Amino acid sequence: MKFSKNPKKQNGQVLVTALVIIGLVGLGLGAFLNMMTSNANFNARSQTWNQCIPIAEAGVEEAFAFLNQTTRTNIAPSAPDGWSWNTSSNAFYKNRTLSNCVYDVCISTNNGELKPTITSIGYVPAPVTVGYGLGLLAASGVSSGPRYISRVVQVTAVKQPSFPKGLVIKNKINFNGNNVTIDSYDAEVGPYDVVANCKDNGDVSTDADIDGGVSLGNADIKGHLWTGPNATLRWGPNSSVGSVAWVNAGKSGIQSGWLRKDSNLSLRDVPVPWSGSQPPPPPATNAYTLPAGSYEIKGNCLVDVADQMLVQGEVYLWVKGNLKITGNLKMDSPGDRLTVYVSGSIDLSGSCDKSVDPKDLIIYGLPTCKSVSIKTGSKMECVLYAPSADINLVGTAQLFGSIAGYSITMNGNTGFHYDESLGRRTGYLGYRPVSWREL
Repeated sequence: MKFSKNPKKQNGQVLVTALVIIGLVGLGLGAFLNMMTSNANFNARSQTWNQCIPIAEAGVEEAFAFLNQTTRTNIAPSAPDGWSWNTSSNAFYKNRTLSNCVYDVCISTNNGELKPTITSIGYVPAPVTVGYGLGLLAASGVSSGPRYISRVVQVTAVKQPSFPKGLVIKNKINFNGNNVTIDSYDAEVGPYDVVANCKDNGDVSTDADIDGGVSLGNADIKGHLWTGPNATLRWGPNSSVGSVAWVNAGKSGIQSGWLRKDSNLSLRDVPVPWSGSQPPPPPATNAYTLPAGSYEIKGNCLVDVADQMLVQGEVYLWVKGNLKITGNLKMDSPGDRLTVYVSGSIDLSGSCDKSVDPKDLIIYGLPTCKSVSIKTGSKMECVLYAPSADINLVGTAQLFGSIAGYSITMNGNTGFHYDESLGRRTGYLGYRPVSWREL
């Protein structure tokens, strides 16, 4: 007798095996699909996360636009421009929507008006459910609705004085005289005195980043020297750079810590002072008499040896040709001040009737001003800002105030004496960032 296997039992085993295999395949396929979905979500989230920084930085840019409005002299709550002021936190707040993104930005003045802190949060809608964005600011506009991914950046800003440094040059420096002297003083303390009012903030800064870009000759520099990282210095056996004590002790070379090679200058071009035209100076028998107001000379301006330029009050003058002063520049009364814009070359070899406070004579060279010459015997107390000009001090010329230019050459016994008070008394250029970090 033959026995046969039960076909129903055999069919049941096949079915179980098939179900197990299908389950395993389904589990693997599900895991694979889940991995692919997660990967896609992570990629989408990463892209969204990266997009948060530009949104946050847009808030920072709006904060700087608010801080640097030319019509405002401070950031007092009286001029909010759409910003809300929070008295308890001494801060401005603003919320703005950009398409479907949002930023919250805060300007904190707890460290004072000269050094505000900007905090900005950028929100971008999340591609998957990842939780709400951070609502760190007191006036946050993101508290409900779509879920967001957010990132926070914080920027420290400073208010820049108009003339915070002494001698600032874009390109080459050449001190080839035997007794070139550079130092500083404080006009609010008193006139320059080599003993009583002589300081070592006569810093010399240049972006020169080439071989031979800085030639010190035998100059005495009571201040720091800043150059580009690749600049090669050249100096004579008697050159001295450092503190007042270092230079006065007759030490040669550069004092330790008084040379920096990380200069990164930015000298902005001088814009035209106004559009349209202004009246010419009123006629006078002795060259120019300038009552308070704005004037324009379409050609050259020459103040000859026997002539004078008399300034009476707050005067603005645009010389569209060359400026040459070999006679007197006269300011008789407190409050007399001359700001002159020059399109052509500048030649200063005259004198002043009184000891002019450097802040009262500001000379701007427009981009077309390529040459400035200060000659033997002249003593100029002024601010000279001509970022496209080659500047030459010749003979015994002495300049008290501030200099900014493209290049400078100082010969003979010339000297430059930076007035430290200019950084406090000539206004501000606006705010700039000094640090950036993500919180």
